[in-house]
Amino acid sequence: MAQEENLYVEYLDQQIYRKETTAILITNNQSAIYTENQSKEKASKSSSTISGTNAVALIHEVKSNQFHKSKDNQIIYYKEFINGIDTVFFVHDVLPELNWDLIENETKIIQGYVCKKAKIKFRGTNLTAYYTEEIPYSFGPWKFDGLPGLILEISADEDQRMKWTATKVIFPYTEKVDYTFEKKDYNLSLKSFNFKSFAINESRIPNNTSYSASQRLKYGKRIFFVEKIYEWEKQNDVWRVYFSSYFKKPALW
Repeated sequence: MAQEENLYVEYLDQQIYRKETTAILITNNQSAIYTENQSKEKASKSSSTISGTNAVALIHEVKSNQFHKSKDNQIIYYKEFINGIDTVFFVHDVLPELNWDLIENETKIIQGYVCKKAKIKFRGTNLTAYYTEEIPYSFGPWKFDGLPGLILEISADEDQRMKWTATKVIFPYTEKVDYTFEKKDYNLSLKSFNFKSFAINESRIPNNTSYSASQRLKYGKRIFFVEKIYEWEKQNDVWRVYFSSYFKKPALW
């Protein structure tokens, strides 16, 4: 297959639990490199009200990261981090099949391109995307791919504070791009990383009476994340309890 022209897209990346940042997608429609830039702001605490209860959440800074994707492969390769630990974890994530619902009678203009609407439920979150067939490259920001055109915007239906928006498009992109990377270095599955991360964070919770059973359960819910539920979890489980029964078993990672 002949190599297609390179494409360059900049996105504004806004997610509730971390600082705003920018990201860059470069692709030839066969391979792609998605780079999250280090956020300009450092981590800080933020107060909010959740279900009538005042809560203080840590809003994380974004560390520089690269995601390696391929059009014909459901596996994505990137780095994960655990707050307070210097170790970098090289993970691979086998993405679920993305079954997009195309809504072709609704359009909007983004960066000068006519974009069609599509919807999907991805790991527990309902999302709406806008893609342009004027650039028939089936890639997009973060883990979102598989539409018949470039994704220029995608956001969570329940909360618009989770959103990726294209701010710059260069096509064709004439700079030389090397898409190769050391795949063998990404030897930890996302599932194994999540177990490891959970065990570490579980050990940090003070084991005293100031944490009631209900508070400990609430502490573990993925309220502000796009990936609220993974394929290996049960839909109605509180993940703190579900993981507890697994990370104590031997040889999980």
